[in-house]
Amino acid sequence: METTEMIELAKYALVLTIPFELIGVSVGKTYPILTNEFDGEMYLIDDDGKENSGALMMCETMLFV
Repeated sequence: METTEMIELAKYALVLTIPFELIGVSVGKTYPILTNEFDGEMYLIDDDGKENSGALMMCETMLFV
């Protein structure tokens, strides 16, 4: 997969670091990036099966197209 620094182009996010354990994602796991069709907010489905936009803002990630 090709990497990108532009979140708008990204389709997947590989989590490199997390700020704390309760964020709901795992280091080393790749998550599809989804977009809310109503407001355009980008999010992923975390390990608990919940929509999580905070993980994209708070975690260090590598983005893939």
